[in-house]
Amino acid sequence: MKHLVKLGAVAVLIVMAIGCQNAKENNSGLNKSTAAEQSISPENKATSAGISAEAVGEQEKQEQKDVQPDPLLNAIHKDSFELNGDNYEIGYWNDGEFDFTRFVILKNGIVAFDSREEQIAFEGGYFNEEGLKGAQVIKQHGRPAFFFDLADNRPESSCLVIEEMDGHMEVTVHDNVMVMADEESNKGEANLNLTVFPFYGQMPLGPSLVTIYTWESDHYEPNLDLTRRYWEEELARSEQAFLSAPDEMKLDTLLSAYLALGRQDEAKQWLASYEKDAEKSAENAYLADYERYLSDAAQGESIYADWMEKVQPLAR
Repeated sequence: MKHLVKLGAVAVLIVMAIGCQNAKENNSGLNKSTAAEQSISPENKATSAGISAEAVGEQEKQEQKDVQPDPLLNAIHKDSFELNGDNYEIGYWNDGEFDFTRFVILKNGIVAFDSREEQIAFEGGYFNEEGLKGAQVIKQHGRPAFFFDLADNRPESSCLVIEEMDGHMEVTVHDNVMVMADEESNKGEANLNLTVFPFYGQMPLGPSLVTIYTWESDHYEPNLDLTRRYWEEELARSEQAFLSAPDEMKLDTLLSAYLALGRQDEAKQWLASYEKDAEKSAENAYLADYERYLSDAAQGESIYADWMEKVQPLAR
C-alpha cells in the first residue's frame, strides 16, 4: 500500500513537471514572436508590403505637410500673382483703423516674407481704390518687387518696397515717399532706378519733387544727373503742349518744370508773355501767385530752392 502511494506521488510530480516545461516553451515562443515583430524596421515592413522605403518616406513627408497650419489662415484679404513662372500669394491681417497691419508673402506655397516676423512696424496699409489688391507686384530691375502704400505719413505718401534679391526677400524702401513702379521701363537687368516723389503736386505752382534713385550697394541713392534729365524731358513736353494750346493748367505744368530746374528767370518770361495775352478774369489771381512763388524760389525762400542737392537716400 505504501508503494502505491509513492508511485502516485511520483506520477503527479511528473505531470506537473511536464506542464511547467510546456508553459515555458509556450512563453518562449510568444517572446520570440514579439521580439521578431519589434525588430521589423519601417523599411522591412515596407518591403514586406511590397512598398519601397522611399515611397514610405515621401508619404510620411506628405502627411506632415498636410497637418501644417495654413500660413494664410484667417487672412482678411488675399492677393495672388504669377511672375517669372512662380506663384506668389499675399495674405493680409488687420488690427488697426486702416486696411491692414500685417502681411505674409508666399512663394510657391512657402512663406517667403512675414512682416511680423521681420519686425516691420507700420501704422496701416491701404488697398487700391477698387479694394482688389493690397500690393502692386512687378518685375523690377529684373527681379520680383512688391509695392505697399502705407498710411504712416497721411495725408502725404508713405511706401514699403520688398524685392527678391539673391533668393530671399528684402525690404529695400521703407520711407515717406511714393514710388512709381514702371514695369515697362524696368524690364532690363541693368535698370536699377526708381522714380520717387515725397508728395503729390498741386496748383498753383506746387510741383511734386520727382527724383530718380539708383540702387547703390545696399540702398537707393538719389541720382542727380538722371533727375535733371527727367525734368528736362518734362520741360520739353510741357513747353510743346503749352505752345499747341495755351491755358492755365498747361502754364502751371510748364512753370513747374522751370521751377524744378531752378530756371526761375525763364519761367518769369513765359509768365509775362501769358499775362499779356490773358483776359482780365479771375485767373489773374493765380498769375500773381505764380510770380510770387517764382520770386521766393529765386531768393532761396521756398522748398524748391536748390532742392536737388538736399535730397536724401531712401530709408529701408
